[in-house]
Amino acid sequence: MTRVLALVAVLAALAAAMPARAQEQVEITADRFVIEENANLATFSGNVVIVQGTLTVHADTVIVHYGSGGAADIENLDAIGSLVIDTPTQHVTGNEGSYDPETRVMIVTGDVVSESESGRVTGKRMRVDFEANTTEFETEQGGRVTGVFNP
Repeated sequence: MTRVLALVAVLAALAAAMPARAQEQVEITADRFVIEENANLATFSGNVVIVQGTLTVHADTVIVHYGSGGAADIENLDAIGSLVIDTPTQHVTGNEGSYDPETRVMIVTGDVVSESESGRVTGKRMRVDFEANTTEFETEQGGRVTGVFNP
């Protein structure tokens, strides 16, 4: 029974943690789901798909780190491997990503590509601050951020 309650708490907390979508249901599918209560971790692995409203996230693994307040106290979400984020207006790919619900900052790393109707930007790291409504692209030393914009 404790594990079922922990699962419900993790899913409810994920819904609250996603930016600007707290009132929408979250659906998560994966090949495997493990809760490590002593480590305050919930891990979804194998073809993970998270859908909330018009937001869809794909990754090989998603790890939810939660605090002393239990599964409803999400400190960080990590998406590892083959990350894809889709909204009706944007398609983002990268190797890994993390989201901190307290700061409302999302970071995507590793061969990042962000595409929309207005164009395409590539780099090694993308930082999105949902509070400040800013997006920043970076690359490694010697590399360059590339943007191609449509008229």
